[in-house]
Amino acid sequence: MTIEFRIKERIMQKENVVKVIIGRVKPDVKISCHAELVSASSTHAISQRQQQRQAWKTLKSVQGDTPIFNNNGFTLIELLVVVLIIGILASVALPQYKFAVIKSRLAALKPMMKSLKDAQEMYYIANGDYAYDLINQELDIDHKCTVNLSDGTVIKCDPYFNIDILAAAEYRDSTNYIYAVYCPGYVDNWITCSSHRYFEYRVWLDHSAKPDQTECIGRTDFGTKFCKTAQQ
Repeated sequence: MTIEFRIKERIMQKENVVKVIIGRVKPDVKISCHAELVSASSTHAISQRQQQRQAWKTLKSVQGDTPIFNNNGFTLIELLVVVLIIGILASVALPQYKFAVIKSRLAALKPMMKSLKDAQEMYYIANGDYAYDLINQELDIDHKCTVNLSDGTVIKCDPYFNIDILAAAEYRDSTNYIYAVYCPGYVDNWITCSSHRYFEYRVWLDHSAKPDQTECIGRTDFGTKFCKTAQQ
């Protein structure tokens, strides 16, 4: 009598079949067995499977049975938080940047205003009054600015500023000062510039209500905020 057994096992997605053939059963003869390995790659596959199991056990022992998740992206909440932070920083930094730019422009005008003040003081010593006209009264000053009014009282040294010489005998000591007016977009027309000024920066002359003082006066909300930062 012949008995045949088939044992199936999937290893590495391949079917490995092992045949076990048992010979005839005789009372006085021992049972003989014969095993036949049908798949030639089954031994290699079984060995590879065992190696994978051993590697997995080692990995689990190191990780403490913690599964590995590959998260390479951001969640929607994380992106919203980042956008919110960028918006807050921009709202704070942008006005400060604008103030810094205007401060640098005003700082470039201050030497010119000081030169005008010194020339006015020299004129006052010689004539007893301050000059009102930069052209006809011949102030001792060398400048590269453009005269912005025919009477010589306003000059333009910056595409955003006009400098007004508000000092003359008829004004006396109460308004003897030189001031720079910030009026972006209207600097070529003094009348329009005067009505659209953001702020003015004054340098008072020695013979005035505020001798040798400087001050910034805001004419708009933006100008008022700028003057507060400029005086810090």
